Amino acid sequence: MSIIQLWGHATRRFPIKSVDFESIDLLPGLTKNQDGTYTIKVFAGRAESLSLELFDDRRHLISTSALRPIGDGWWIGVFAGADKMLYGLRASGAYQPNDGLFYNSNKILFDPYAKSFSGHISFGDVTRVHAPYDYLTKSSVDSITGVALAQIDDGDFAQRDRPKDIASSYSWRDTTVYEVHVKSATISNMVVPSSLRGTYLGLSHPSVIEHFHRLGVTTLELLPVFHFADSEALFHNGLTNFWGYSPISFFVPEPRYASCNDFATAKSEFAEMVDLLHQADIEVLLDVVYNHTGEGDISGPTLSYRGLSAPDYYLMEGQGNYHIDITGTGNTLNVASEVCNRMIIDSMRHFVGAYGVDGFRFDLATTIGRDNDTKNGYSFSPMGGVLSAVTNDPILSKIKLIAEPWDLGNNGYRRGFFPRPFVEWNDRFRDGMRRALVNRQGDPNEIAEIVEGRNDPLSLSRRINFITCHDGFTLMDLVSFDYKHNNSNGEENRDGSDNNLSNNFGFEGLNAPVEIVEMRDLARRSAIAALLLAPGVPMLLGGDELSRSQQGNNNAYCQDRVDFGFNWSMAQSPFCEWVCALSKIRKNYISCCDSIEATILESDASGFDGDPEIDPRILEVCLWRESGSSNKVVIYFNLSQNEIKISVADRFPTSDAAILLDSSTGHAATVLGDMTYCEVINLIPNLLIALILREKTR
Repeated sequence: MSIIQLWGHATRRFPIKSVDFESIDLLPGLTKNQDGTYTIKVFAGRAESLSLELFDDRRHLISTSALRPIGDGWWIGVFAGADKMLYGLRASGAYQPNDGLFYNSNKILFDPYAKSFSGHISFGDVTRVHAPYDYLTKSSVDSITGVALAQIDDGDFAQRDRPKDIASSYSWRDTTVYEVHVKSATISNMVVPSSLRGTYLGLSHPSVIEHFHRLGVTTLELLPVFHFADSEALFHNGLTNFWGYSPISFFVPEPRYASCNDFATAKSEFAEMVDLLHQADIEVLLDVVYNHTGEGDISGPTLSYRGLSAPDYYLMEGQGNYHIDITGTGNTLNVASEVCNRMIIDSMRHFVGAYGVDGFRFDLATTIGRDNDTKNGYSFSPMGGVLSAVTNDPILSKIKLIAEPWDLGNNGYRRGFFPRPFVEWNDRFRDGMRRALVNRQGDPNEIAEIVEGRNDPLSLSRRINFITCHDGFTLMDLVSFDYKHNNSNGEENRDGSDNNLSNNFGFEGLNAPVEIVEMRDLARRSAIAALLLAPGVPMLLGGDELSRSQQGNNNAYCQDRVDFGFNWSMAQSPFCEWVCALSKIRKNYISCCDSIEATILESDASGFDGDPEIDPRILEVCLWRESGSSNKVVIYFNLSQNEIKISVADRFPTSDAAILLDSSTGHAATVLGDMTYCEVINLIPNLLIALILREKTR
């Protein structure tokens, strides 16, 4: 038996223990056996050999063992280990970049199914798979000093019983989504204990939950919380991957959101956060990135997937490009391959089963429906990629699934093409409402189509309506900046969209004169009212209710800044109270409606009181319930630059009309006793006003 020396420590190389492989559960990743040993199963489809190295917690090599191939690209081994030991893999085989093969035993790789890690990732030659400036020659530098190693955590093998059944989730009709970044939400919240600010437990602190309840939020959509990596470019610019859209592992929560920056704490506190939110009747959805990994392109760090079996984990091409990139990140997952497809399904099932999450929002979801056929341009199919597996899964098909229905590839815009039970982000709503209520160039016909759902393949209940999201301006910035201000991102303001449909109302930036602030506040009130009163599922961007600004940065993915976080001093502001009141109005009067009619009022319409030569550009939207209450909600959009009066007594002679809300004043009545009855309403430009109609008593 040979002895090898590494860092001054003698290491024993031993053969795989004899095991009846047919009698054990061959799950990918690590399994603890009844005799205290561990079984590892890893896919390395084209490797010639695969070995496992076991380390103590100081990275001293304890043992090396060769894994055994069991067919179809899978390798297996059984080893004697212990809780908190570290382990990594080394794969040997062909290094042929033009064929998508990057086997290099100098690079130690982590188990794709690992559920705990130790250490940090370094950039440069230590983790790069190729020699400096030479893609066709493999690197001779060992990566052990520059990678995070997988860690054995015996706690991962314990069965967790989640306290909430997913069957008790809210229907889409009753759902209000709140998109939120874990750290941004509470990093400046002085009510949350300092040790918990910016953490999972900060997000589930009682004071924060109370805020969610005031807003009428039923469902949190968390920006990525899978363990993610920074990029080399950001690292050298002194920036960080703040949003987290570069996953490294698909099976473990990110530790930087834990009160102690370690994986054991992250797993415990993430589970506790979900439990606390469930106890408060708040669902938890995860924004998941199953379209690429943080390994980046060929020059990025090779940490696992590329070194184990690049053609199975990634879309590849030869002759210099190597990675197909339809995500804008350097690589694209090969979701149509059996191994990658299974990994995604197993990841989703893990977070539903082990942590009790209620659903997922899929970043660049077109990618997860693409095939891996180069000839047809990796085409999308509603049942392609991983979509068929998700929709036919007995567990995953019953939870909430949201698609961002586009990516950067060929024919990437696929809104309306995702299968049930997926619902989809509704960018038509975003753009139409921005044009109408912020940019003041709205077309009543467009808004009528949007709210009624005319010529739309998506039913109203399958649309996630939004005005703002993490991509782009916050609502405050949408009404404060005509142009993006992204210089701090280090890309000379080239990044981020130039098509913002924003309006600074004559003053670029914050701290505008009073008269401009008043116009901005009207636009914000009208936009949020449109979002919360329209049919469909509303999604609020976290912090918009608190007038959060990113100082004109519309792509703040790398900005870990307290001043970009939530402004909790605005929690009792008139605008925040407006949003809270609108949520109550939605719950009490809008959610129950199942019928809608949108009418564009002409100058000869009954009740129109104004110059007949003026195009009123008034949209009237009526919402009601076919059975039950005879009340109607009527919403008026004044999309003109003219002040117009409407006699509601003439338009609805058999009903009494009371004002539910008026975006010009910020008044919103959540109970009938607070409503003002009226016969005539005055619609100023860019106003949104809502009435409730009650049949007159005779």
